[in-house]
Amino acid sequence: MKPSGTKCGGGCTFSRLSRWSLLALIAAIFVKELLKSNSYDSVLHRKWKNDSDPLYMAKWLMEFGRPVVLTDTPFDTWNTSKWSPASLGKAVPRVLSKKGRERVFKYFAVDKPFEDFPELSVQKPYTEVVLSGESFFKKLEQSSNGFYYYASGSIELLGLSNLFTNASLKRLSFPSTTTSSGEAESVSQVNFWFGGAGVTAYTHYDTSHNLHMMVYGKKQFLLFPPSHHLKLGLYPSLHQLYRQVQVDILSSSSVGELDPPPYQVTLSPGQALYIPPYWFHCVVSLETSLSLNVWSDSLSFRLMEEVYAQPIPFEEGWGLVTLARALQHMVEALVGSTLSLPAPARSTHSNTRPLSSSSSFVRDSVYVRYEGLLAEAGATLSSSVDDIHVYCLNTPLGQVLGEQTVRYIDKRTHEISELLLKVEPDSVREINLANYIEHLGFRIFGALVFEMIIYFRECF
Repeated sequence: MKPSGTKCGGGCTFSRLSRWSLLALIAAIFVKELLKSNSYDSVLHRKWKNDSDPLYMAKWLMEFGRPVVLTDTPFDTWNTSKWSPASLGKAVPRVLSKKGRERVFKYFAVDKPFEDFPELSVQKPYTEVVLSGESFFKKLEQSSNGFYYYASGSIELLGLSNLFTNASLKRLSFPSTTTSSGEAESVSQVNFWFGGAGVTAYTHYDTSHNLHMMVYGKKQFLLFPPSHHLKLGLYPSLHQLYRQVQVDILSSSSVGELDPPPYQVTLSPGQALYIPPYWFHCVVSLETSLSLNVWSDSLSFRLMEEVYAQPIPFEEGWGLVTLARALQHMVEALVGSTLSLPAPARSTHSNTRPLSSSSSFVRDSVYVRYEGLLAEAGATLSSSVDDIHVYCLNTPLGQVLGEQTVRYIDKRTHEISELLLKVEPDSVREINLANYIEHLGFRIFGALVFEMIIYFRECF
């Protein structure tokens, strides 16, 4: 019988099915590699850029829009290249250190409203102690009665000078930002980060450009893009743990549920890592580590400063019920004009009325931040739920306040929307809009924080 296939040079035979299978396999590999080249499957590695323009490298890094590891840096020409725990122990007079039994350290924001509500606040699991430089750096390198030590802050706190020249610092800073009020010079801050082996900075985002420079030891960075903000579960912006996540990514079960998983970078001495604004990162000291970073204001941060400076177009004399209804009208307009969100098919919450995309956003991006906190304070909330629907807008706002007043509210809301639309990318705008809605809610409800939380659940 004559073979049905086609002979190749070596005498082998492929059937038609085999040929198509091979072509399909090649196509699949090609598509996979193409998608990989256009995604965040891995962190970029690039060489340090030198140019006559001191901001050249910063502008270049911003174009990537993703984390970049920098090699061939000029750090060996700086005085910081001589840093070690022993040398700093002699040079630094004193250090304000965090001391705790847990290796994971969280940042506690000051002056947050929830500090005054024990049911919603948390206590620091560490104390702050002032140690001599010699004592602190010895404790970093040696396990000290089961305690972990961690110190960070502005470089000026170390009392050291001549770390690097102003020209060098300019090469680490990012360019000035342009907002609706004109160009504003980008504010940069140089910080130190000292930690013993195992010390971990909890998963969070910064609103600034972040260039992290490794001086001594090694660190591992776990990174997620801003688009992961719903999967990671942010704490409320009114909470002490603002900008940090509720999902423990160091837990094996949590990591397994995150798709895609975090991007991992191990940073060694002489290397730097650029972390774009709003990228989530968890940082683990693999050994005793000394590092520096430079924060520079981002455009999104400056734009949100303008947003928060806008007056809320309400009058206190309206009373809480009318204010809450006006807020619902304003929030629905803000979400509808700044985000492209599909309306959900159905609600998973107790309120069964049809949901708009704005309702979905408030519940999925604002209220969801409080669900875990509410579970712990459920008894306190039970008496408030039945009465909250009086705050919901069930008739057109014009029938309550008059059409002229509503037109004024809409005009000011449109101006705020125009600022929010300049915040990019979409996921960063979503994070900031959710923060701003929390801010508006607290301005209206004040100390009635539980009523505000249930209002987000029941009125949207």
